[in-house]
Amino acid sequence: MQAKRLLLFGEQRSGTTLMLEMLNAHPAVEVVAPDFPLYTAAVVFGLRPRQSMSERKAHVLWQHVRAATQHNRQHLPSDVPSHFTCYDNLLAHRMQRQAPDAQFVCTKFHGPFETVPDLIELDDLFCLHMVRDVRDVLLSRAFRGEQQLDQWALQWRQGCAQIRRLGRHPRLQSIRFEDLIDSPSDAFARILGWLGLPTCEPMPACDAQGRPRLQNSSFGDLQAFDRTAVARYRGRHARPLMQYAQWMCRDELRHWGYPIEPDLDVGLPVRLRFLRRRAALAAITAPRRAKNAITAALLPSLAE
Repeated sequence: MQAKRLLLFGEQRSGTTLMLEMLNAHPAVEVVAPDFPLYTAAVVFGLRPRQSMSERKAHVLWQHVRAATQHNRQHLPSDVPSHFTCYDNLLAHRMQRQAPDAQFVCTKFHGPFETVPDLIELDDLFCLHMVRDVRDVLLSRAFRGEQQLDQWALQWRQGCAQIRRLGRHPRLQSIRFEDLIDSPSDAFARILGWLGLPTCEPMPACDAQGRPRLQNSSFGDLQAFDRTAVARYRGRHARPLMQYAQWMCRDELRHWGYPIEPDLDVGLPVRLRFLRRRAALAAITAPRRAKNAITAALLPSLAE
C-alpha cells in the first residue's frame, strides 16, 4: 500500500519542531527533510499542484528551487529530473517512503500558506496546522534577536486567516501549541485518531512526567515544555510590540481562542510608529517583490 503524505505547517516558533519529533517517534510515520523553497516557488509562479508544465517552464522553476537550496547544502543537479512534469510530481518525489512499514511520510514548512487550498485537494495528502499565540511567537523571535517583528505579526494574521477560510476539511487539522503543552497525550491522540493511526506508549518526545522535551526553545530556563512556555507575553505588557500585535491580530486571536488583554489596548502613537516601520520595510523589499512579479508574469510566455 502506498504511503500517504502529511504536511506539517505553521509559523516559525509555533511548535512545529516539537510536533515533528513526536510524529517521527511513531512507528507508522516517516519524517523527511523539509523543502521550503518548493512551496515558495509554487506561490511565486502561481502553480497549482497538478498543473502540467512545458519543458521550458519546468527548467525555470527547477533552477529557482535549485538556487534557493544551495545555502542548505542541497546541491541539486542542474538538469531537470525526468519526473518533473508538474509541481506535485516533484513534491511526491521528495516525499517518497523509505521505511517499508510507514503509513505516512511527513515533512514540514513555514509558509507561505497560499499553497494549502490546492494541496488539500490532493487525495493522498493531509495537512496538519500548528498555531500559537502571536504574542508569544513574537516574544520568542525577539529573544532570538530577530528584527522586523511587526512584519511577522502581519504574516501570522494572514496565514491564520487563510486557514480559517478553508473551514472544516476532512484532511485538514489545526492544533494549538498551548493545547499540546497542557495535555500532550490528549492532543497527540486526537491527531493520531484523525490520521487513523493507533496510539503508542510511552508518549513520544516526552520526559518521565509526560512533559514534551525541550527542542529548540529561545529561552534557556526550560528543561522541558510546561505552562512556563504559555502566555509569557503577560509579563511584558509594557512592550509596544505586544500591544501592536494584539491590536492588529485581534480578530484571529479571538477565533483561535486566545484572550484579548484589556491592559494591552494600543493607542494611536503606537499604531503610527509601526505603520512607519512597515512602510520602510516595504521600501526595502520592493525590488525583490517586483522581481518575483515580473518572473511570474513572464513564465507563461516562456512555456512556448
